[in-house]
This record gives sequence, C-alpha cells and structure tokens, in this order.
Amino acid sequence: MGWARRSCLVVSLALVAPVASACTTPVYQFAMNNWQRSGYHVRYFHSAADGDADAEANALLRAASREGG
Repeated sequence: MGWARRSCLVVSLALVAPVASACTTPVYQFAMNNWQRSGYHVRYFHSAADGDADAEANALLRAASREGG
C-alpha cells in the first residue's frame, strides 16, 4: 500500500470517527421496551394462619393470576 493510499485512509478515518458514535439507549431499557415478556410463577410457603397483611397480599396475587398479569 502506497503512502498516498495510506494517508487517504487515515484522513477518511479521521473524518468518519466523530460521526460514528454509540447509541444513547441502555440495553436494559431497549429490552424492557421491545422484547416480549416471559411468564413467571410465584410460589410462597408459610406455616401459620394468614394474618391481615398476608390476606391482602394473597388477594392481590389471586387477582393478578386471574387477570393474567
């Protein structure tokens, strides 16, 4: 490769480098906005009777499972 061709390549790279920049969207944000969500299961174990706070949480989980999300 001659010096003229090499200098032309260096000048081209110097002109293009400032234009070629990375995107500003983080990968996790792109994934949350564009990828299909996966299903999941919620399982919990307890040994005592349901208290007031537990009953409320159980009702929310039951309602979410009926609605599908």
